[in-house]
Amino acid sequence: MQITIHQPDLAAALQAVQPAVTRRPGLPVLRCALIDAQTDGAVRFAATDLDLAITARTTAQVTEPGALTVPATVFAELAASLPPAPVQLSTNGKPDLALVCGTTKATLKGIPASEFPVLPEAAGAPVGIPAAVFAGAVRKVGIAAARKTNRPILCGVSIEVGEAHLTLAAADSYRLAVKYDEADPGIAPHRFVIPATTLDLVARRCEGDAIEQVEIFAIDERRALLRAGAVEVVAGLLEGDFPAYERIIPATTTTQVVLDTAEFRRALRRAHVFARDNAAHKVQAAVTPGASDLEPGSLTLTAQSFETGDNRVVIDAAVSGPAVTAVFNVRYLLDAVSVIEGEQVVFETNGAASPGVLREAGDTAGYLHLVMPMHIAEK
Repeated sequence: MQITIHQPDLAAALQAVQPAVTRRPGLPVLRCALIDAQTDGAVRFAATDLDLAITARTTAQVTEPGALTVPATVFAELAASLPPAPVQLSTNGKPDLALVCGTTKATLKGIPASEFPVLPEAAGAPVGIPAAVFAGAVRKVGIAAARKTNRPILCGVSIEVGEAHLTLAAADSYRLAVKYDEADPGIAPHRFVIPATTLDLVARRCEGDAIEQVEIFAIDERRALLRAGAVEVVAGLLEGDFPAYERIIPATTTTQVVLDTAEFRRALRRAHVFARDNAAHKVQAAVTPGASDLEPGSLTLTAQSFETGDNRVVIDAAVSGPAVTAVFNVRYLLDAVSVIEGEQVVFETNGAASPGVLREAGDTAGYLHLVMPMHIAEK
């Protein structure tokens, strides 16, 4: 193999595949990145830990095609430190990679490409989602996915496409986030449950790059391939039954509270300063209607720490319905409000024992975040 590649292209491709490089002891080839240069100038970089696989494609001047795997982390760090100049990579028939860039020369010990796992290719008709829609939905929904649980299905995001609609949902037993969008009516119905961490990788690829669409291919019943520009990610689909979340979304609510989003966010941050000292991150939310139609209602947030003190914040609000006091995990409320972009947020509930629902004001069918209340034992 002998190729000449621009340093920014080399560094970007190696950085893109890094999340799939295994950190666990085991097969040495899984700690390597594959370089596969073709006669037409296409160069493929890939890495896998057998659960996740990432491929980044770019172009180069290919004098002699070939393939080799080399230590991924070392190669990526070296490539990132090189000046923005042409980089010559060659093997000269040896299982080592020779690198030359200006006055820099290096040799990386390699492993034959034949030992690298065979990665699936995209096939069939994909589910196409506009990149901006995909990235925005993943950002708003992925925060509700579980990070560690004995139910792996809760670590995923459900992506459902069909009948001109797109729905992303995530739930961790304590909260639920759902984002509804329109979809191309010509797309056949599909449903995938993909790890939230994988979707976040793809969503971040959509930020700043000129990527118009994310494509999802169903490889088989257990795997899916997501393509965002020149990067492809293969991930295992999570097995099990995703929660029937529609059942817990209240059709109507008795109390509705309209708040200034920025003011509510700041109040939650202040409450979090004290609530984070208790294991459950408890904050009490007390909704009080106005004494008359001419007076505003209020939302009072109270948080306390037995070690550092307490905090009480009163926010003016437009309140419809009866007064209610409930206790929530302040971190969950803050996560939800942090991704709501409108000037006003609506908080709805049916009482202290019912979930709290947060929506952007005026957005009745776009995004909702549901947070379960916390039970407080009577003294």
